[in-house]
Amino acid sequence: DTCHYLENRWGEGKSEPGTIVVPLMFHSVAQPGRVIKDNTTISMDYFEYFMATAKELGYETITTEEMVGFLTENKAIPRHSMLMILDDRKPGTAALFLPYLEANDWTLTLAYPSGNYVSQSEWDQVEALYDTGRFDIQSHGFNHAYLQDFTPLSVVEEEIYGPIEAIRTHFGSEVTAMIWPGGNFTDVS
Repeated sequence: DTCHYLENRWGEGKSEPGTIVVPLMFHSVAQPGRVIKDNTTISMDYFEYFMATAKELGYETITTEEMVGFLTENKAIPRHSMLMILDDRKPGTAALFLPYLEANDWTLTLAYPSGNYVSQSEWDQVEALYDTGRFDIQSHGFNHAYLQDFTPLSVVEEEIYGPIEAIRTHFGSEVTAMIWPGGNFTDVS
C-alpha cells in the first residue's frame, strides 16, 4: 500500500532516493594470449579495465541477499551498487576476481550449477573460495538445463529444488536466487 511504500522509501535505514544497482554477469575471462572465439568471454585487459573503472566511479558490490532486501524493502545499500555474477562452474575464473574483491572489499556472486556431476575436488575449490568471505553462492540450476516449453515438470522441479540442499550442505547458506541457465522461463517455471 502507499503508506508502506513511502515508509520503505523514506524510512530510517533505507536506501536514499537515487540509489542504483548495476547487475553484471561475467562468463569467462581469457588469459593473455588466448584467442577469443565467442561472445561470452572478455579479455584480461578488459577485465582489468572494468575493475579499475568500477572502483574509480565509486561502485561497491552487494550480495544477492542485499539485492533482495533493496528490491522488497528498500533496505540500505551503497548509493552506487553493483551485483557482480560469475556464470557457471569456473573456480579458476572466480580466483581471478579475488585480488580485486579483497582490495576493494567487494563480493562476487557465483551462479553455480550443483548437480551430481560436480566432483569433490571442485566442491573443495569452491568451498575454499566461499571461506574467504568474498563469494556469494547462488543457484544456477542443478544440471544446468535450459528450460523449454516442453521440459518435463520433473526436470523443472529438479532444477529449482535440487540446488537448495547442495548449497546448504556445502556452504551452510540458503539459496536466495536462481540464476536461470540461458535465461529461459516457461509457463511452468
